[in-house]
Amino acid sequence: MNMMPRNGVMPPRPVPTLLNISWPGRGCKNMLVQIVPSGDVLRKTAVMEARLRPMGFVRPAAQGVPPPFPSPDLLSLRAMIRRVTLGGDVYEVAGFGDDLSSLFHTSSGIPKFDIEVSGVMLPAPRPRANTQSSVNSDDDLVEP
Repeated sequence: MNMMPRNGVMPPRPVPTLLNISWPGRGCKNMLVQIVPSGDVLRKTAVMEARLRPMGFVRPAAQGVPPPFPSPDLLSLRAMIRRVTLGGDVYEVAGFGDDLSSLFHTSSGIPKFDIEVSGVMLPAPRPRANTQSSVNSDDDLVEP
């Protein structure tokens, strides 16, 4: 049985990767994952982890009571890959591009990516004015 895709290119295989995800004001989370070596997949994984398990981010020892945080459902979350550690050396990856597979083949050991998650509050829905036309649905507009 031929396992080669029709276009002749094999899809990238997941590889072991260390993720150090930081969320300023919330904390950090370290993970060992099997992941496809692409910047897009790394960013989506970090955002998904922040959205699904926000309480898993551990704050470094802080003084006083931490401020309350909005629910991740109320935030538009983004992730940025800051740097990668390969064999003990740290590299900035800002201009590297999305395909990170070459980073996995050039080093011994498991690469560690530092990813920062940030979020901005989504705007609250605007209340509708309490007029006769707004009380009815848009399909049931009342003509004066």
